[in-house]
Amino acid sequence: MSLERREPPRQRETSVAGAYLEQALDALRYSASAERLYREVSDLHKGSLFEGAQHGFNARNARLRYLRASVLFSALAAEALANEFLAALLRKREVEALDRLRTPDKLLLGP
Repeated sequence: MSLERREPPRQRETSVAGAYLEQALDALRYSASAERLYREVSDLHKGSLFEGAQHGFNARNARLRYLRASVLFSALAAEALANEFLAALLRKREVEALDRLRTPDKLLLGP
């Protein structure tokens, strides 16, 4: 068994759409992560009768924020992917004209 040094895998350049999609996936993962959801409560609630309820309230709010972020970044990724796809297929002047369209219209134009 030889211990050859391997080259690390080359990192591919991430597109804007890919970066948005990564953020959407991270937010979705965080929405199910107890470590991310259940944080310390404020000093006001520590040791009080409401501490347990505040933990649950904070966790639900954090989950909602993460899920909203996931939906938002998914929509941004879809628009960025449509823009990148159309830019790869069309001439610059056509892309500039299509850039003014709403996202659903751009998605319908792509083959």
